[in-house]
Amino acid sequence: MAKFKRYEGYANSIPQTMIDENFPVCPFCHSNQPHWLLANKMTMTDTRTLYRCERCEATMSSSAIDAAAANGKQFAFNPGAAAINAARKGKKGQNVNETYFKIEELGHVCTNAALLGQEISMHELQAMAGTAVPPAQPVQQPVYQQPVQQPVYQQPVYQPVYQQPVQQPVYQQPVQQPVYQQPVYQPVQQPVAPAAPAEDKKPSLVMPILAISFAGFAWLLGYLASGGMALAVLVILRVFLLIPSLIFGIIGLIKSLKGKKNIVGIILSSCALLIVLYLLFNLFRLISIISGGYGYFY
Repeated sequence: MAKFKRYEGYANSIPQTMIDENFPVCPFCHSNQPHWLLANKMTMTDTRTLYRCERCEATMSSSAIDAAAANGKQFAFNPGAAAINAARKGKKGQNVNETYFKIEELGHVCTNAALLGQEISMHELQAMAGTAVPPAQPVQQPVYQQPVQQPVYQQPVYQPVYQQPVQQPVYQQPVQQPVYQQPVYQPVQQPVAPAAPAEDKKPSLVMPILAISFAGFAWLLGYLASGGMALAVLVILRVFLLIPSLIFGIIGLIKSLKGKKNIVGIILSSCALLIVLYLLFNLFRLISIISGGYGYFY
């Protein structure tokens, strides 16, 4: 049986704030102090968040992704989980941007047994509680009428008589004779070919060693954390280690394949890339579990 409680602190604060703000009145007993309690329940298909009114003990639930980011913000919160949630809503003919609640228990006040097990949208439940906000009516702006302009009598303007200006004698500069200058012959410089770069005799192993080192540190972090907040820290640290490992691995593999076949560099870079792909697969699964409601860290 799920254990219900309020989350006044940081953990689970987003679903607690969502239910408190959207349902100040209980839809089942119409109490204006429902004092909602929360609990988590895992099913075969997804993780759900339970909400119970402390007054009448009526209980409803929603998917974890809807509880974490309501009102159409699921794709910005977690695109992967939101896509799966949207597909499920599409099969049921529901609106993707709407939050739906399943009626788990009617409590000891509501007697409408037809509601039990139904999935009802947030707006319908708010209408049951009497707190639905009607759509705002557009405000009509007053039409501005251009005032009629009266003809203005203008005094005729008298133009002055134009007088031809007196032309002054123009002083002409004496013509200067061109001065012949002896051409200066510059010596022609022969182009000098650039010196060929010195050939690297030994293959470089810097990139493959850096790639396998970062991948190894990311691998070891899996044995140093065990659930709770340490699990979230593990995800962040692994991301900062896997990004440079992926970059160094690709550069090291390309340099090892070009020119001389650097067998050691190819092996180290390939191992680093395989470890990065394996850890990225595990990270996506951890992120899906964390954001899906199995222990919130908001």
